[in-house]
Amino acid sequence: MPFYARMSSSSEEVISDVITYGRIVCVFSFGLFLESIWTKILQSNGNMKTPMFAQILGAVTNIIPDPLLIFGLFGLPEMGIAGAAVATVAGQIVAALVVMKRGFRKTPPIRLYPHHIAGIFRLGIPNMLMQSAYTFYILGLNLILATFCDQAVTALGLYYKWQTFFFIPLGAMQTCMVPIISYNYAARNIGRCRKTLSVSVLFGLALMALGTLCFLTLPTQMLRVFRKDSQVIEIGRIGFRFVGISFLPMVTSLIFPVFFQAVGPV
Repeated sequence: MPFYARMSSSSEEVISDVITYGRIVCVFSFGLFLESIWTKILQSNGNMKTPMFAQILGAVTNIIPDPLLIFGLFGLPEMGIAGAAVATVAGQIVAALVVMKRGFRKTPPIRLYPHHIAGIFRLGIPNMLMQSAYTFYILGLNLILATFCDQAVTALGLYYKWQTFFFIPLGAMQTCMVPIISYNYAARNIGRCRKTLSVSVLFGLALMALGTLCFLTLPTQMLRVFRKDSQVIEIGRIGFRFVGISFLPMVTSLIFPVFFQAVGPV
């Protein structure tokens, strides 16, 4: 963690916060992984309500204790950045507990493992590679921006805060696409598969068009919500406008891999 922090910033205060936060969320990340696995099991059975409730309850568990633990309100200890990390992992663990009851399944016989695991990896490896590429992209971008100034890294962080408002609904739609397309493709209801794909692309384009409009026309206002630093705002204003142009092409690059994952090998 110290090595990663020093690659991304030269500020000792920022490095200390990164190490504190990162150690807590990494050590207690089992909640995140268990919730992800059990959620996918439920979604593969067409149960979307329980994962949705888990996500909402986890988010509330994260948001409410956040300021209480950071600033030490109502008699709680003032933990600073560590408090934010504790609230994050608490939300992840609560979400995992919600989906655990319905998501947990009896372990199948060992002899069935190779066949099923091979199928899971065959369908999942493309998505794994995409997620890994995204992680390395962020790391590389941080390294490049850190050579200029800390304000550039801060501007990048603010971009990711805002882009989640548009990409989280798109990600939720991706999740909903998988069972609908899978079931209908298995039933050879190809017309409904096509309709689902078309509606998903149109919804994604409309959502990303709104995102593009915001990033092109309101970058200064969006940045001022989190920062007043004039240098951060100047850097972010230019960056937001460049990145906003890419939102529309992202729709097909995010929707079609999920579609092909849902129909499997053809």
